Amino acid sequence: MTARFRTLKMLLAGAALLAACATEAGFRKGLDQLKGQPKDQLIVRYGPPIYEGRTEDGRRYAQFNLSWVQTGGGYITSRPQTAFVRGTYRDDDGDKRRYTETRTVYVDQYVPPYAVDRRCLTTFYFDAANRVASYAYAGDGCVAKE
Repeated sequence: MTARFRTLKMLLAGAALLAACATEAGFRKGLDQLKGQPKDQLIVRYGPPIYEGRTEDGRRYAQFNLSWVQTGGGYITSRPQTAFVRGTYRDDDGDKRRYTETRTVYVDQYVPPYAVDRRCLTTFYFDAANRVASYAYAGDGCVAKE
């Protein structure tokens, strides 16, 4: 594998990681766009709610399980490693000389496949017209791309 190919491979992997970066702020941004939408729009987007009810003050709400499975791995990555090499050689006069050399070698490392359950329970509160007025959420899976 040439050094150019390794560099290109590392740049592409870095770009893919940045593109796949999901945050809680991205999740909130997506939920903010749902304010004012009818309840039916939520059902089209997320499926049927897992629970519906009323708060003590009479507001209606619906809870959705927005859980998902994060997968990754199953590839080989190369990481640079510095190696120090010492040796001897004979010069033109036949004298024995010593040298020390620094080399960069690339060590391949296998990243095993993985799957992690991410949980996100999202509650939407509705106004009198049955449109999203506010929301609340909890869990480690409440993230989205920004």
